[in-house]
Amino acid sequence: MSFESHRLVRLCVNGEDVVEEGAGPGARGVDVDRMFPPGAPSPLRATRRPRRVDLGEPDCTGGCCGFLSAVVQRHGDVVQWTEWLVPDGESRPPERDFEADAYDAELARAEAELRAAEAAHAEREARTPGAARAEAEAYVVRAAEAAGKRFGPDAARTVTRLLAWQLDRSTGPGRRRDANGTADDGDR
Repeated sequence: MSFESHRLVRLCVNGEDVVEEGAGPGARGVDVDRMFPPGAPSPLRATRRPRRVDLGEPDCTGGCCGFLSAVVQRHGDVVQWTEWLVPDGESRPPERDFEADAYDAELARAEAELRAAEAAHAEREARTPGAARAEAEAYVVRAAEAAGKRFGPDAARTVTRLLAWQLDRSTGPGRRRDANGTADDGDR
């Protein structure tokens, strides 16, 4: 498991990118706050009760073509990902079985990595207020330029609008939303 930019979770199994495998080239992982909600267990936590978990979306967004998702469930010493749903036109990944102790350890490692990233972000923000926002704004400019070169000015405007909207509602490392949806910049 790794984190794309500051916002998305990328899932890999035995070095293979599950998101790209099931949602196609250019696919994105799921928002960090959906995969690791503040104050709640990750939907990846496997229990005896089956749970459908969104794992990614195609480059055109899940609202357009559908999300990549699987049912996550614990069966004794095994965690299974089954009943895949894939975006339109994509191939269904194989069902996955994981040794439960190793699965739980990897999930705990990922959660600890996220907490460490959030702490580092908060520390950097304390030393240089606004640095992360400036980096994110520079990313929006680079992404819009790339979209404009590849797809034209309409795509550049769309990318700018969408990323600016996401940046404005961003919680990112060090900036989690509380139960009321209020962003916590670590200043409180």
